[in-house]
Amino acid sequence: MPTEIDHKLLMELLDKATNLASQFSGGYSREFMDAEEFHSALASSIKKLKGGDSAQIHKLNSWFLPTSCWDDFVGIAGQPLANEISELLIKMTDLQKAKKLFFNYDGSTFHMSRDGVEGEYHSYHIPVLLQNEWLNELRAEKLTKLTERGNWKVIYFLNTHQQEGYLDKLISIKPLGKFWEKCAYLETLLNYAINTQKPNKSQLPKLITFIADRINEMERTIKADHSKQRIEEIKSQLEQLKEELKK
Repeated sequence: MPTEIDHKLLMELLDKATNLASQFSGGYSREFMDAEEFHSALASSIKKLKGGDSAQIHKLNSWFLPTSCWDDFVGIAGQPLANEISELLIKMTDLQKAKKLFFNYDGSTFHMSRDGVEGEYHSYHIPVLLQNEWLNELRAEKLTKLTERGNWKVIYFLNTHQQEGYLDKLISIKPLGKFWEKCAYLETLLNYAINTQKPNKSQLPKLITFIADRINEMERTIKADHSKQRIEEIKSQLEQLKEELKK
């Protein structure tokens, strides 16, 4: 995986490429009318990359591949430089692919395995420290969704990754969405309290009151037997929590 040294080297090499490309004129490629237009686009793309626009990596990589724009305008004189740049850009591209997989599957290799992409993810050899950074980024993104419909998914994420320290926040926000989504919020919240962050003495009564109040609100509107059954199961889970915390 690319390091800070790789990133610094890439920027230096890209600057060299910009200077070298500026020395050519005329020519033609499928994407650019002449070398001047290519140089302008190259300089613009590199500037955006330095500004944090990672989408430029794919574009730059396509320009430095063999028989592409760089070869069309700079030719053999620039091949060694293009090879160095291309190698680093491929590393960066792999990093992007790995991060996309990580975020698409909420950082869960179990879910990756179910779709048959776990092997691909592991092939990128992402360091643990970088995965932890991604997890922190993903957690921050998830927590912003606590005030949106289907907010039970946030607790599911916290449970999956054993993220402690959010119980007070979770019992300050009502379940949102359809009936089943509200039930899922209470169920995953109970799971969080049992398996991820056990409530302390001050949190326990707040948690019990929160869940009991939500149950009372939901019971006023339910009619279907299967809905009533699900509420009864949540009540049973609440009793289970009380028993677990007595141990």
